[in-house]
Amino acid sequence: MRYLILFFLLANLINAKILVSTSIEPVAFFINNIAKDKVKVQVLVKNSSPHTYEPKPSQMITLQRSKVYFAIGVEFEDIWLKKFAKLNKNLKIINLYKDLKINNDPHIWLSPKNAITISKRIFKALVKIDPKNSSFYKTNFNLFIQKIKILQIKIKKLLKNANKNFIAFHPSWGYFAKEFGLNQIALKVEGKEIKPKILIKIIKLTKQYNIKVILTSPLFSKKSALVLAKETKAKIYKISPLDYDWDKNLLNLANALQ
Repeated sequence: MRYLILFFLLANLINAKILVSTSIEPVAFFINNIAKDKVKVQVLVKNSSPHTYEPKPSQMITLQRSKVYFAIGVEFEDIWLKKFAKLNKNLKIINLYKDLKINNDPHIWLSPKNAITISKRIFKALVKIDPKNSSFYKTNFNLFIQKIKILQIKIKKLLKNANKNFIAFHPSWGYFAKEFGLNQIALKVEGKEIKPKILIKIIKLTKQYNIKVILTSPLFSKKSALVLAKETKAKIYKISPLDYDWDKNLLNLANALQ
């Protein structure tokens, strides 16, 4: 009986998943596509803003056991990465946004071109910490890059004859717009309700740029969305840059703009 217990304990150790942490769901999507069942991903920011987020005590405990933290450059990481490193001396912090943050917009993952670079860094980090499964990671990485390239082609086709201008209440889609030759007119609209002064500004912009699509956050109120649609004649889409299904999210946006 004792040998049987030891056998199962050893088997569990061999099959134990590598614990890694990251800030947002889209990065977890990239990791899971490359690592599959070899890793367990802790996502810190769920249903909150990465600009002002503070990790929970339970998440800090998990960070103590994590082998890698994949940093994407969101605001809360500026303060917390140093604390994570002190908490776990063995934690490898991988900078996924190196050489990609070309302006003050941290939403680099919303460009397929950038996603390829990010995925390469994830792949290299996984091979380094788990070399025995390098061929497994390599196969999945190649398949995932192929999927991203197919997605790029689909989006380009959808946007070929689309109106190039759109309004975004949160300036998240700059990298997406740049890659596909679009023009994001960014408005910083805080809160769920739209103020009359902002509404007047949006009406003017929709006429000036022939805007057909306005992107709002999922928290934006239904009442304000209806007012906006009625006054501007534009279609209102509630879309989050933090959705886990990264590929579907980008494809949904392309379909909306089409």
